[in-house]
Amino acid sequence: MNEHQAFYEGRFVRNLARYSSLRQRIQRRVEQILNAQNVLGGFLED
Repeated sequence: MNEHQAFYEGRFVRNLARYSSLRQRIQRRVEQILNAQNVLGGFLED
């Protein structure tokens, strides 16, 4: 493995963990919004 591969592999692993966490937070927020719409009686309109 050359130095470029080692550098980018480490960065990839860090970013994978960071964006995986972000994806989970976004999913939870979307679910909260959809649940709130159901409780309020419908979907938000434009």
